[in-house]
Amino acid sequence: MSKISEEFLEIMIKNFGEGVNDWVQKLPDLISECEHKFGIKIEKPFDNLSYNYVAEGTKDDRSVVLKLSFLKEDLEKEVRVLNAFQGRSVVEVIEYDEGLGALLMEQVVPD
Repeated sequence: MSKISEEFLEIMIKNFGEGVNDWVQKLPDLISECEHKFGIKIEKPFDNLSYNYVAEGTKDDRSVVLKLSFLKEDLEKEVRVLNAFQGRSVVEVIEYDEGLGALLMEQVVPD
């Protein structure tokens, strides 16, 4: 797993203040924990990260996206909305761990 970029850390501090520094520094461990817990392999983060850490990966040869959020309550709301609209042209929530602030969802690529 690659190191978390200084640019992402700077953006997160700008958005959330110095209190987010510990969370960003622990991201490599959080990512590893998610890989183990969800049975996934993270390939690389998306470009231009701003409010969340979002990376693409695979789970059983399926393309997935892992989203880790500093704001766990906001992520919980997002999960509730996605689940409410399942089957209606929204991405599938594959796994969610409130304690980790981690959302695993299908990766959708537009045509």
